Amino acid sequence: MSKIADKYLAIEIDDKGSTLKSFFDKASGKELLWQGEKSWTGQDVTIFPFVARQKDEKYCVDGKEYHMPLHGLCCDYEFDIVEKTDTKVVHRFLWDEKSYALYPYKFDLYVTHEIKDGKYIKSMLVKNVDDKDMYFMLGGHPAIAMDKAEGSVCDTSGNYIQFPREIRPNLYRLNETGHFILHKEGFASFDRLYCDKKILEKYKTLIFTDEKFDSLEVVRTDGIRVAFELNEPPVLAFWSDETYGEYWCVEPWYGVPDMLEPVREIRYKEKINKLEAGKSFSYAFTMQVK
Repeated sequence: MSKIADKYLAIEIDDKGSTLKSFFDKASGKELLWQGEKSWTGQDVTIFPFVARQKDEKYCVDGKEYHMPLHGLCCDYEFDIVEKTDTKVVHRFLWDEKSYALYPYKFDLYVTHEIKDGKYIKSMLVKNVDDKDMYFMLGGHPAIAMDKAEGSVCDTSGNYIQFPREIRPNLYRLNETGHFILHKEGFASFDRLYCDKKILEKYKTLIFTDEKFDSLEVVRTDGIRVAFELNEPPVLAFWSDETYGEYWCVEPWYGVPDMLEPVREIRYKEKINKLEAGKSFSYAFTMQVK
């Protein structure tokens, strides 16, 4: 476990998976990351090289079949620490024979967790160190702790997500299990999304696209606001367990789950990213308490 801090925040990062484990606001004395033992037991996911599930955990590269676990390779991988200060830790995941058997590309992935003046910054840099084009997805998954209605185990409806302007995104509609995409459809315009889990009974995960996702604020009923700078990912998802847990995950994605009737070949996947040999791709988002 790695720890970083400044006078505003205390952050804990799991070196296994390079994920947030704690996001503690010193001013309020409150933990703002979900720490529950039921429902979802995680707090965050570093997603690479696939978002969510592949149908039957299978996909193909040049016609050859491979298997991929939920959200990709990072969850069970112990990252190397290549830099560590009081306010910054840099993790590295360099391809090896084990990763190559699941994902036949040579990559060099860096995940940086840093605090600057009370702002937490998570950045991901993936380098293609292969001699061929590489196809991938990546993303984040922090679970923001919400206030709940008194006596409830999951009613977070008093909390909301505020956007800086009205947006009118399209939505990837999932099947009844919430695992795979049925189709893309329109969605009503809004600038505020209430964290009422009844909407998740219908949609399972809200997967928005075709909008400019530059920032938002998660507003808790106690008045604490967790502000995100998103830097315009092509997909923005929101998820929680619909039956338990006082949290909502804010998930900036470069990619989407597989289709219910999928294209197996990786290069033709929906929202897949292509990276030429020798090239790099970077993405970052930030979180700050206001």
